[in-house]
Amino acid sequence: MILCIDIGNSQVKAGIYKDGSLVLSNRFGTKDLQSTLLKFAEVNQCMQIVVASVGGGDLGFLNNSPIPVFRINSQTPVPLAIEYKSIETLGVDRLLGVVAANKLFKNDQILVIDAGTCITYDICNKGVYKGGAISPGLQMRLNAMHDGTARLPLLKFSRKSVTIGTTTESSMMMGAGAGLIAEMEGMINRFKIDFPDLKVILTGGDSTFFERHVKNAIFASPNLILDGLHTVYKHNVSLVNE
Repeated sequence: MILCIDIGNSQVKAGIYKDGSLVLSNRFGTKDLQSTLLKFAEVNQCMQIVVASVGGGDLGFLNNSPIPVFRINSQTPVPLAIEYKSIETLGVDRLLGVVAANKLFKNDQILVIDAGTCITYDICNKGVYKGGAISPGLQMRLNAMHDGTARLPLLKFSRKSVTIGTTTESSMMMGAGAGLIAEMEGMINRFKIDFPDLKVILTGGDSTFFERHVKNAIFASPNLILDGLHTVYKHNVSLVNE
């Protein structure tokens, strides 16, 4: 059993792999990781922990883990060619997403959209990671409206249908939700100019909202980053064994 852990900005997702397949997954808060994650690993008799973090949290508790830990960052060897020019600043989740997507659709033109705290758009063209774009996510847009004005309230995004706002609150929801839907469709169409056979894969915490509303054909993969963690770990094991 291999426990793969994706530590994001606002939540932690963990998945257990057996014989190459995801058999169990769970979500955790970013607090008390030592007790929750190590217990999760021990209860499920995991023999290996694979972890990557974009949240910047303290992973020191893993130093004393009774289970071996393999840490992945943006400079860990991956089964892709990389053209991104500042790899040292690349969010590892972006890289893991394209690794997993390329495994699903090898030698295809792929756009991975990760709808989380930020929205990331990443292109993989026939096994070559090209780069992409980053923009504010749903909740971040609402936070910015509150932080940047004197009177707009602080709201939590609702995943209800996006309709014309008839109050200040619903107008903000409409602006954040419908605005980001339009952005996402526009970005897909923009990338299709250069990559006309593009396959679009959607993942991330807000992916269910966009899956319902974005009209472009999308393949949803909620466990894409976990699959990327497992794939990169197996790739590095194979390099050691060569």
